[in-house]
Amino acid sequence: AFDFYSMLDNANGYLANDRRHSLKINGSWAFAEQWSLGFNWFSMSGRPINFLGVHPTDPNNQYYIGGGNFYQNGVAAPRGSGGRTKWVHGLDLSLQYDFTVLGADSNVRLDVGNAFNFDTVTDVYSSGELFSGESDPNYGQDYNFQTPRSVMLSAAVRF
Repeated sequence: AFDFYSMLDNANGYLANDRRHSLKINGSWAFAEQWSLGFNWFSMSGRPINFLGVHPTDPNNQYYIGGGNFYQNGVAAPRGSGGRTKWVHGLDLSLQYDFTVLGADSNVRLDVGNAFNFDTVTDVYSSGELFSGESDPNYGQDYNFQTPRSVMLSAAVRF
């Protein structure tokens, strides 16, 4: 972003991972002598949305890849001026069975990430103008989503 000084115009503001609220709750429960159940719940407020367009006066960076300037139709559009994405929520679960094998502490564990398979948008396309100055039809389109549900089975032996 420092190729041309004018690219820093309107660059002050909320950075890409500015989340105003982040709540996390986790815990585990040993419901039998060798069994335990765990969870990790989180909820985070949305990220800022930028509008990246063509610089109105500096010909040196008008054609910079992705219209990396904080301008919209020649008017200043500081970082985060496009609003925010939605809140993101998630729940991860684990189930573990502990046992002994040949005197070594061992366990088998099942982990489920994003147990409810939430698919909230985590980022949107922020390039608002094409090199020609025309509006980019992709602006604001969903770009990234939460990682889908995952299941992992693992075994461990400690000796």
